[in-house]
This record gives sequence, structure tokens and C-alpha cells, in this order.
Amino acid sequence: MGNRDSSQEFAQAPSLVTELRSILQSHRPGSLYVAYDVMKAGQHSIVATAMDAAFSYLNGASKRRSDIQAACWTIRDFGTEAQFKEFLGVIRRYHYQDQKKYDELWRNAIWSDNERERAVLDILLADQRMYDSSFRYSDVARGELARLSASKSH
Repeated sequence: MGNRDSSQEFAQAPSLVTELRSILQSHRPGSLYVAYDVMKAGQHSIVATAMDAAFSYLNGASKRRSDIQAACWTIRDFGTEAQFKEFLGVIRRYHYQDQKKYDELWRNAIWSDNERERAVLDILLADQRMYDSSFRYSDVARGELARLSASKSH
């Protein structure tokens, strides 16, 4: 438990907040991943800056897989309802424009315990295309919905 307490204390350090805000604004690789962990530890004063970075990554400011992953997690877990709806719109847009990007976005938004992933799963449920040789996108969604239902009942 002491480790969690120290990370929460570290997350509140003013110098960390100032530096993190600066590196987020400069889109330094890995900065959003660090910001996500700091926000999870309770530092919410950087959420607006992190959201700006997350959306800029989704709009092409970074092609790094780890930055895109952190962007998806950040929006899913810390975005406002409007920001999350905007994120869902981005996923829907790539559904037709770029299947590789579509796959990257939805995969980084599900397999969490955040209820918001259900909205992403709704997009997949309606997608009858083949995801791979043996599963449709809708099959992936049904499997994850079953996992979520099972974890709620325990």
C-alpha cells in the first residue's frame, strides 16, 4: 500500500505538474502515458492538457502505438461525455476510411473495466465484417460483453 501512497504523493508535486504540462504540450513521446498514470493517481489538474494531446495524437500528431494507446485510455477514462462522444466519432470515421486505424482505436478502448467501453462495443456489434479468419467484429464485441457481464455478477 505504501507504494500507491507514494505515487499519489508524487502525482501532487507542483514541479511534476508543471513539467508534465510542458512535455504534453510539446507532444514528447511517452508523455501521455506518464500523464495517464499520474491522473490515475489523482492529479486532475492536467486533464485538459492531456485531452488536447490525446486528440492531437488521434489526429495524426503521433504514429507511435504507445501514444495512440495512451490517447484512447485517457479519453475513455478521463474525458468528458462530449469528448468521449467525439472519440466514438473518430472510431466510426476510421471504420470506413482506414481499417488498421479503426482496429487500433477500438482495441485500445475495450478490455478495461470502464463502463464506457460498452459504447465502443456497440460500434463493433453492428460491424459484420470479418475481423480475422474466424471472427467477425460483432463476435469480438459479444465476447467482451459476456466478460463484462460475468465480472459484474461476481
